[in-house]
Amino acid sequence: MRRASAVDELAPYALTALAAVVYASTLTAPVFGDDRHFVEGAPFLLVPFGEFLRGLFSRDYLGLTGEGTYQPLVTFFHYLTHAHPVVFRASGVILHVVNSLLVYRLALRLKAVPLNAFLAAALFLLFPSHTETLIVSSFKGNLFAFLFSLSAVLLWAKALEDGSHRHVAGAFACFALALASKETGILVPGLLAAYSVLFARDKHLDLQRRAGLGFALAAACYLFWRFRGLDTGLMPAQPHSPSLLFGWYVKTLLWPYPVCRERLAPEGFRWHVFTGLFLGTAWAARRRPEILFSLLLLALGVLPVIQRAQYYMDSPVADRFLYLSAAGWALTLGLAAREPVAIAGLATAALVWGEMSFQRNFLYRDTRALYEQTVACAPGHFKSWGVLSEHQLARGEFKAAQASARRAIALNPYYPGGLRILEISSERLGDDAQARDARRLRDELFPADGQR
Repeated sequence: MRRASAVDELAPYALTALAAVVYASTLTAPVFGDDRHFVEGAPFLLVPFGEFLRGLFSRDYLGLTGEGTYQPLVTFFHYLTHAHPVVFRASGVILHVVNSLLVYRLALRLKAVPLNAFLAAALFLLFPSHTETLIVSSFKGNLFAFLFSLSAVLLWAKALEDGSHRHVAGAFACFALALASKETGILVPGLLAAYSVLFARDKHLDLQRRAGLGFALAAACYLFWRFRGLDTGLMPAQPHSPSLLFGWYVKTLLWPYPVCRERLAPEGFRWHVFTGLFLGTAWAARRRPEILFSLLLLALGVLPVIQRAQYYMDSPVADRFLYLSAAGWALTLGLAAREPVAIAGLATAALVWGEMSFQRNFLYRDTRALYEQTVACAPGHFKSWGVLSEHQLARGEFKAAQASARRAIALNPYYPGGLRILEISSERLGDDAQARDARRLRDELFPADGQR
């Protein structure tokens, strides 16, 4: 058993201090975007508790919440905290610190020296794309699912050491909680199987077989409920190349700049090159199972969102989908660095990423600047113009809102939010003809939306 080191004692305090410095500015930032609709202004969070619980576990969950993601644990959390933005923001930062400590523990489990394990945890803590995941509480499913997924892996590792059914039961409980947090919880059995193959192929085989069957049955029941039991209402969109999307995520992990709230689907052969680069790296690391496991964590982390891109046109790729994969990347870097120069490079990268996150977090305190940066970052994305037009409409800037809504509709004629804002802004400007045209088109394309 490894003796505790000074790094072990200091790591929780150091990671907490880093998070406090970098993310404190987000706690009092204005509530915006999805949180205005799905947290602060969600009617479902205002119903009596008994009615809320019945809806939480009903087939109509997605319709009642308006969500596109199945995350009943997150919805329950917001039922308790939706009226207190500082509380649900602060809880996100706290969860992120806990998740960073899990990365530290997993790095030690994968035989990293304590300093490298700490740098891996710091890299994960400070990764620039996490800003939106933390500040938008609607995305808290990523944090909860990560917490329970990595906890399941660590408990499973202990079970394979001592054959304890108690640790297996803990891993099952974490798996169930991960599934209740977000669909990415379905990755847990794959991560456990990978850990068994790479590190414990011949240990407690009977326990592995019985537990593996249990995980498989639980996963099958969940998938049936999620995609057959729930009333999903998903509409397939134009599919994208999985290799191309995966390459985009690999590149973003390598160079997380600029951070942007909206992204266009990647195009061009160069993204396939990054997929090839990843596969080449995995082949080169084939004799180092700890790095292979880290790379597998990176790859599995984006598989659900690559599948998601087949169904949602508005976010074919997004920085916020990298939460789990960023842990795999941070672990890979921490485990691969052996020479002092490489370790110094990791520390430098952590400082650079921390500075990027610090600056980005302050941008969220000025929603106009945030929306304008989003348009500058993704001028061809209809949602960039849509959120800007909504902000302009709320501020009474009807002329600007009308122009921005027209840009959004030009990029996506089937965007109901843009048509609604165009209708309202045109009415306020006295442009009755434009308002009637927008209303007519919205009623034709989205009759249910027009009745609300």
